[in-house]
Amino acid sequence: MRRAPALLAVGLALVSAVPAAAAAGAAGSPIRGVHGEGGNAVQVIVRSPGRLTPADVSAQLGREWALVTSVRHHGPSRPLHLVFAVDTSSSMQGPPLTAAIQAGDRLLDAAAPRDEVGLVAFSAQARVAAPLTGRVGRVRRALEGLQTAQGTALYDGVAAAVSALGSEPGARNVVVVLSDGRDTSSHTALAALTTDLERRHVEVDTVGLAQSSAFLATPLRRIAAASGGRFTSTGSISGLTPVTAALARARLSRTYAVDIDLPATSARDLHLTLPGAPTATVRLPSGVGQDDGLLSGGGGELLVALLGFAAVLSCSLLGFHLAGRRRPALGARLSPYSATGVKEPNRHRLAALPAVYEAMEERFAGRLLWNRLETLCRQAGSTAPAGRALVQIAVCGAVLGAVGELVLGPWAAVAGLAAGIIVPLVALHVRAYRRARAFEAQLPELLSVWASALRAGRSFAHALDSLVEEAAEPAQSEFRRAQHQVRLGVPVEQALDDMSRRLRSDSFELVVLTTDVQRKVGGNIAVIFDQVAETVRKRQQFSARVRALTAMGTLSAQVLLAMPFVMAGLLTLLNPDYMAPLYTTRAGHLLIAIALLMMIVGALVLRRLVKPRAIA
Repeated sequence: MRRAPALLAVGLALVSAVPAAAAAGAAGSPIRGVHGEGGNAVQVIVRSPGRLTPADVSAQLGREWALVTSVRHHGPSRPLHLVFAVDTSSSMQGPPLTAAIQAGDRLLDAAAPRDEVGLVAFSAQARVAAPLTGRVGRVRRALEGLQTAQGTALYDGVAAAVSALGSEPGARNVVVVLSDGRDTSSHTALAALTTDLERRHVEVDTVGLAQSSAFLATPLRRIAAASGGRFTSTGSISGLTPVTAALARARLSRTYAVDIDLPATSARDLHLTLPGAPTATVRLPSGVGQDDGLLSGGGGELLVALLGFAAVLSCSLLGFHLAGRRRPALGARLSPYSATGVKEPNRHRLAALPAVYEAMEERFAGRLLWNRLETLCRQAGSTAPAGRALVQIAVCGAVLGAVGELVLGPWAAVAGLAAGIIVPLVALHVRAYRRARAFEAQLPELLSVWASALRAGRSFAHALDSLVEEAAEPAQSEFRRAQHQVRLGVPVEQALDDMSRRLRSDSFELVVLTTDVQRKVGGNIAVIFDQVAETVRKRQQFSARVRALTAMGTLSAQVLLAMPFVMAGLLTLLNPDYMAPLYTTRAGHLLIAIALLMMIVGALVLRRLVKPRAIA
């Protein structure tokens, strides 16, 4: 039972430590504020020691690099007078003195062009190793030449450093003291020193190296408290430089205004990296960085309006499509009176939008793109009207565009809209190509069956009926369509010519030409069909042999063309920062355009090499 209060106390301590840690992290951030400058520009107020230039600052919005355009002082700026007082007693000999010199270098880095720095060393006596000067290099050389000796005149060293600051009006006077032991040989008393510091406008920050057994923190604390400074300590030599760097950031920093041009991205977290400080993150204010160029101005409003109209139209057409009913097609209504005597099932019982399809047919009939879409649908073997295909393409484009806008932004919306339009058309082309290839493979056997039916004494139209009964898809549906046309009064030559245009088959075009010539001049058409079948069969065999011989070259061309895109995708996934300049800079965009142009030329050359003119 006694453990419960203890556990409760530990839990409360942990809970209370979380806000304290968060507050400490926020206080340690170099960012002091951020506000928009209009459009995609932002100004960030930061604090950093020393001189800060645009080359010293790196900014990243999400995964995109931002452009730092300018860095300037913000608010009133006072020159800094800094004196570094370092303990050179015998206990500092060796690695401690080396670490102290490195810590002094970090302090000197905080000096700007208008600042002045000095150096005081104290062992048995305090001496000014480098008087106050604007030449930082001279002070660095004096710092590197320090030697250790007996004794520790800590208080005299602090007094000498304060006296070395001078009395320039308007300057900010700071003394940084580094020591690892207690005072042993000063003529100045601690009480007198603290009293003198309280009446002077001098800030004394003290750093204690607590690895020595003679170290005493109380005098250093009192000196820092009397001057309004800060006392810090470290128990190891390796921790001396980080402690001094943190002290420089906290006590010697200046305020700068950093102007940044933001990239076009939907990210809202701006990551800022300053010299000697960890990366800090700030949230962009509302209204900044939200106009991605494409959505800004009238062009963005037009794009949003078009996407909204496409979405509403697609939803409306889809609702009509699910709710309405379509009358049977003409071929389905006349099928009971055809030779088959069997009524085909109504495949479009649920295919709605009859009025919309008819209106689209009346509105777009005769247009080039509409005629091409109708031809493509027929070549792909689709029995649906062209209006239905257009509705499906519009729905696909609107859905992909909306998804791209919601997930990735406006550029993805444009890419999704284009993909939603292109992908169905490519699918129709692929389906039409495969259907034509399948028909070409069936054609020699079909011609042999046709010739056999003619030798058996059947008429040309009845022989066509035999093909419908014997053929498999896709030849069966194509010959059935031609059969229906013939029974409705269309001449055989015209029905076969329409079939040839739908299939775009050179071999079947030869069959149609042969039929047309025979019907006009006469002759044994069965023998002609046998000869044409043998010609088509040999042509297919020769084409297959050539494709086999060029298969290696074709595969090599495909690998060469796909390799740059695959490698770019893999490198982007494995190391996005390495590939970011290629996608975000003007030079990268130019390289992409040149590479694509060269790949197009290479693809044309490879296509010419692996596709001989004889079967082109």
